[in-house]
Amino acid sequence: MQLSTTRIEVYIYTNLANDFFKKGEYDNAIFLYDKLLEIDKENNSFMSTIYANKALCYQRMNRLIDALNDINKSLKYNSNYTKVVNN
Repeated sequence: MQLSTTRIEVYIYTNLANDFFKKGEYDNAIFLYDKLLEIDKENNSFMSTIYANKALCYQRMNRLIDALNDINKSLKYNSNYTKVVNN
């Protein structure tokens, strides 16, 4: 089985972004989440999750307007993704 470059990028960027988040390096996490948003724009579930992750970064940075904007974007891609409003 051969993985496409895109799937490898998603795997690497996601893991790195999540590691940055866990370390409290939110700016670095947001940078990588933004890269991920450019990779798979047709996958609504993926887009919703990434915007939710960005929103949590912004929330932790007390950038609440940015967090709210990304929560709204997350819900635009998946209105049933309730995790985004429970954080």
